[in-house]
Amino acid sequence: GVRQADPEHVAAMLRQVLALNRLIDELYALARADVGALECRQERVDVWALAEEEAAGFGSRFAAAGLALELQPPPSNTLVVADPDRMRQVLRNLLENSLRYTSAGGRVALSARVAGRRLVLAVDDSAPGVPDDALARLGERFYRVDASRSRAGGGVGLGLALCRRLVEAQGGTLAFAHSPLKGLRVTVSLPLEAA
Repeated sequence: GVRQADPEHVAAMLRQVLALNRLIDELYALARADVGALECRQERVDVWALAEEEAAGFGSRFAAAGLALELQPPPSNTLVVADPDRMRQVLRNLLENSLRYTSAGGRVALSARVAGRRLVLAVDDSAPGVPDDALARLGERFYRVDASRSRAGGGVGLGLALCRRLVEAQGGTLAFAHSPLKGLRVTVSLPLEAA
């Protein structure tokens, strides 16, 4: 009897339940990573193709938020050995982070390049940026940057921590820096598939 069981209230409750499920899943994955039990399949994956698919799935949400989503031309080789589901999870989290914290009228750019025997994928977003002292703490559990990149609808500070652990579990690295677009740059570096 607290709320009426009308479609609007039921939809709001469903959104909350789904958000709690995501939070539980992220905490579970982080706990498994802590004890070295994070499951990752290893198979040949075209990471750029995954990035294109995930970006296409976010297209309407970026448009609704007044953001431009740009994909730069990829290098000739974007094949790595990784878990495609885990890499999709990383890409979704990174795109969600940019969507949540980039000011309307801004843009998000995905790019990739080959550096030695590694594929380096970058997600850049425009303002607001992240203060220097916060860059080193990004990727820590439950850490959230102060009001410069926090909105009322922000998360709890697990997404980037989970991304880091998922990438590391696949032999990669995840790093944060200032973006040339005046926001945040997240760089994922993964070993290229052996020739």
